Amino acid sequence: MITNQIIKELKQTRNIERDAEKVKIRMRDIITNSSKKDKDILEKLTGQKRTSFYRVAREGLITAKVAVAFAKVFNLSPYYLTGLVDEKGTCSDEVMIKFLNDCGYQTLDFMNERPKRKYTKRIKPEENTQSVSDESADASESALETNLEIISDLAKNKIIMRVKISNTPKTQEVAENLSFDEMTQLLQSLSIRAKTGGDAKNIINVVKYCLLS
Repeated sequence: MITNQIIKELKQTRNIERDAEKVKIRMRDIITNSSKKDKDILEKLTGQKRTSFYRVAREGLITAKVAVAFAKVFNLSPYYLTGLVDEKGTCSDEVMIKFLNDCGYQTLDFMNERPKRKYTKRIKPEENTQSVSDESADASESALETNLEIISDLAKNKIIMRVKISNTPKTQEVAENLSFDEMTQLLQSLSIRAKTGGDAKNIINVVKYCLLS
């Protein structure tokens, strides 16, 4: 369909009149009997001032864009406006398309609708950063839960069965009277001994389990 927008986008090219005298007479008659509203529409379609229309009627020189615009507004054949035929005809899409092709506009794709663009939502940087942070937090939490399960399993099924801590009154008294600094020193010493393996390693794992449970 030849829309107003397509007409507006047509480039002004060479004059295409076939009979300048006929163009003068026909354009003069049309302009004289046209309303102000019609002239306003023609100015918008062609991008020209109405003085240029009077010049066409005076000189008989007309471009394809002006012929198509007048044909559209007054429902006339553009071939009639250029002086090629004497029948007024109509501005059907078939006639308009053929006329434009004859005038060298073969590259126009006015018969096909322009495809609509598909828009995809872009992720804002802050949203992306938040997503990465959430994933990292989930991974850390998952790793922590896995470690707890391992420690729990070792403590319940292996370590506690192998480590035997004497539970004498003297041992209880010493343990209850240990200060925070002394406990810290004992844990550091136990951690060093745990690196060599043996019971110290089992004990430090039990302590970890107790602290995390």
